[in-house]
Amino acid sequence: AFGQSFSIHRKVAEDGETREETLLQESASKEAYYLGKILEMQNELKQSRAVVTNVQAENERLTAVVQDLKE
Repeated sequence: AFGQSFSIHRKVAEDGETREETLLQESASKEAYYLGKILEMQNELKQSRAVVTNVQAENERLTAVVQDLKE
């Protein structure tokens, strides 16, 4: 009975360790995925800011052209 109880306890402990390792791997995988998404979004943000800056400059240029044409 003691041997059987010990075997069951050992099996439960092994299963717990396996589950913990699986969860750690899943967590690391999700972390890597979300870090990649963050980098991707940061790049998109930089590009969007550059586009906004260019559009603002073009808008100012066109406003000046319109002002010249009015005069």
